[in-house]
Amino acid sequence: MTELTCKELTELITDYLEGRLPEPDRLRFEQHLAICDACVTYVEQMRATRKALGAVPQPKIPGSMESELLATFRRWKESR
Repeated sequence: MTELTCKELTELITDYLEGRLPEPDRLRFEQHLAICDACVTYVEQMRATRKALGAVPQPKIPGSMESELLATFRRWKESR
């Protein structure tokens, strides 16, 4: 199992905070936090941001637009 980089951590943070990371990835994520103070700070900032935004109502997105946005994001992610 390879060490997680800071860049990889930023790409996985949403899944981590939502409890959706597979066990091996969660362990790598937490191992990285054990050695990287900058990423610990980043995770704390993201938690605070999520908490603050939790009080903001989510906008309604039409199903077709949501599907299009998700497809675009997936294509972008795969191209990297």
